[in-house]
Amino acid sequence: MPAPPPPGAAPAGTHRATDVAAPGRPARIWVPAGLAALAVAIRLVPVLRGGGLTGLDTHDPYVYYAGAVALLSGRLPYRDFLFLHPPGILLGLGPFAAAGGLLGDPAGMAAARVGFMVVGAANVVLIHRLLRPAGSLAAAVGAGLYAVWLPSAYVERTVRLEGLATLLLLLSLLFVQRLGRTSRPLAVAVTAGGLLGLAAMVKLWGLAPGAVVLAWVLWQHGLRPAAAALAGLAATGLAMMLPFAWGSPNWFDDLVIDQLGRDRSTVGLPSRLLGILGMGPLPPPWALPALVAGCLLTAAALAVAWVTPQGRLPALLALGCGLVVLASPSWYGHYPAFVAAPLCLVYGTATGWVAARLPTVARRSSLTGVGALVVATAALQVVQEHGREFPGTRLEAVLQTLPGCVTSDRPAATLVLGNRLRANLAARCEVVIDLVGHRVVRERHAPDGASTAQDHTRFVTDYLASGPTAVLVLSLADFTPAQRNLIESWPVLADLGRVEVRATG
Repeated sequence: MPAPPPPGAAPAGTHRATDVAAPGRPARIWVPAGLAALAVAIRLVPVLRGGGLTGLDTHDPYVYYAGAVALLSGRLPYRDFLFLHPPGILLGLGPFAAAGGLLGDPAGMAAARVGFMVVGAANVVLIHRLLRPAGSLAAAVGAGLYAVWLPSAYVERTVRLEGLATLLLLLSLLFVQRLGRTSRPLAVAVTAGGLLGLAAMVKLWGLAPGAVVLAWVLWQHGLRPAAAALAGLAATGLAMMLPFAWGSPNWFDDLVIDQLGRDRSTVGLPSRLLGILGMGPLPPPWALPALVAGCLLTAAALAVAWVTPQGRLPALLALGCGLVVLASPSWYGHYPAFVAAPLCLVYGTATGWVAARLPTVARRSSLTGVGALVVATAALQVVQEHGREFPGTRLEAVLQTLPGCVTSDRPAATLVLGNRLRANLAARCEVVIDLVGHRVVRERHAPDGASTAQDHTRFVTDYLASGPTAVLVLSLADFTPAQRNLIESWPVLADLGRVEVRATG
């Protein structure tokens, strides 16, 4: 195996023409800082234009935050409440949940959302740092694309698994990048593997990029660093999972079996590819030509990245993560973010390689075109609205006057934004934060769709009636006529527009 190049030297077979006019140290700081600020703006402004930081968002973010609050109160996932994900997100949200105990959970949730926007900015900086060996242009393009990339911007506007898992993966890649130029390769490999283990404990899909990175380390650096990285991955994964699995007989079912047992989504391959390529919202007349162009461009970028030593691992990661997303039995709008960082690393590497071989005028024109694309994508996103307003302050005022346990058809969101979750936990109320997760479990155990729906609405009705007060947000269309009549017979204590507070008995 050839000896690694000295620090700062270009790897064999690369061209450093992109660094002929390499920026000085101030530019190396201000370029990623500016792109990070752009990333925060793209994530924050649509939220402020929509529901605001205390507005109503999609289902999962409130489940994660509510689970973190429950964990701080001494309730364990998989044992005391249903949680269909690894525990990493609960631990990551611990500081925000603790802040919510002092400032109120609406403030804690708002802080968590801003914190995950900052995670997105950190991912931009890490991509820039990872691409610097490929040239300043490659670094700027890759980081700039990630800053405005629709799948990553979408998930990092709130609390989701993918943003945090991406941060841990990129940190791991930084250590992998150092393996060829460090005097302590085993320590660096253990750290890289440990970060991969943490990423898998945030989103179990992280085992796929972890396997790719381990195979890469074995191929490029030999058995001992690969074994050290595997040891780091296993050690962090076990250290994080064992305390929760111990005494929780359902943990494996919740994490793996129930997820794999989900019904196959009807979203087909073309729509999934459009989502992965950041073009999911395109209307039908534009979708097909955009998909063809995007696939051809991405295939070319993967081929170009493969001819550069620093581009091969991102290319393998993009292919591996992409296959996981395409093969997933279910499909949600946040799944494409799992592939976002590897793809942006590939695009950045390919752009740097191609630009290094273009005449100066063509290189400048290409850079102008990429810059215009980034600016246009940013402009299209900041005029969007994300989420909707929620009468959390008024709901809190109503619930403060009511004794006993409060239930809801969307418990995590209403109990967090209505600042009632901790009172429920203190009163030892039943911990139900993920009604969608309960439906997923029933789908596995009762594959007959009609009976599953009936069982689930019966469970929800019984849960709503288990406390003296119920908060209703969702439509009752899925309930049976008898269940609807029962719920609608409960007296209305407060009508807050889309939110009703009813006395159950």
